[in-house]
Amino acid sequence: MGDMVPIECPQIHSNGTISSTVYAPFHCADTNTPLQLPYGLDAMLQCVWSLDEGMYNMISNSLDMKASYTCRVPMSKEASIYFPLTFSFWGQVKSTHIHLMTHWNFLFHAMDGFFLGGSVYPLRDHWVAAEKGSVLLIHGPVRWFAAHTFESTLQDAWLHNANAGTVPNSNAETAKQGPLPPRPIIAPPDNANVKPVKEADLPTVSKLLSAIPRSSFIFYVFASIGASFAISTLVYYAYLKPKLLLEKKRQ
Repeated sequence: MGDMVPIECPQIHSNGTISSTVYAPFHCADTNTPLQLPYGLDAMLQCVWSLDEGMYNMISNSLDMKASYTCRVPMSKEASIYFPLTFSFWGQVKSTHIHLMTHWNFLFHAMDGFFLGGSVYPLRDHWVAAEKGSVLLIHGPVRWFAAHTFESTLQDAWLHNANAGTVPNSNAETAKQGPLPPRPIIAPPDNANVKPVKEADLPTVSKLLSAIPRSSFIFYVFASIGASFAISTLVYYAYLKPKLLLEKKRQ
């Protein structure tokens, strides 16, 4: 528990293509340390990505659905077997720059020192504009779940910051704060152009039918009856009648 697990990522070429055989620990530009996860400990993670030509082109290709940036994580300390960890990008490619969401969730399932799987995905936050040669601050919570469930691996623990080089605060500072309060429900301001949905406002079959003009409703009913009659007639003359005539001749 708490051991730092490195994330290894494929080599990126200057045109944005990705190597399928060469992997190395991914380094954060702000600390010049590998991007690591504290095994079994919930944490807040941040890592500055330097957008050189290769990284910028790779992200652009990913946003255009032309590439997938899949890194890997060892399944255990001793194992030489890895599971894939794909970084999903959400944004837009412009002519001179890209817009990107930089708030990500890092979710993992583990049991008895083994990784069972994980996922990294972006959440809607604030668009960040970036161009070649700039940097991006990737940040978000790391959460661990027990085995194949969504039960926390640390039932009685609060938020842990496991590595001062990767996570902004130390464990000691976090422990002094005590358990985190429940997350508040974000409500729109009073003057927002959003109205709460009431049960009476929800659509029902009767409401949907009443919304259709009477003339249109009658037209659709007769059109349905006519279509059914036409199909029945076609089946009779194209299939049933020839079959009956053939059987009659045989008799």
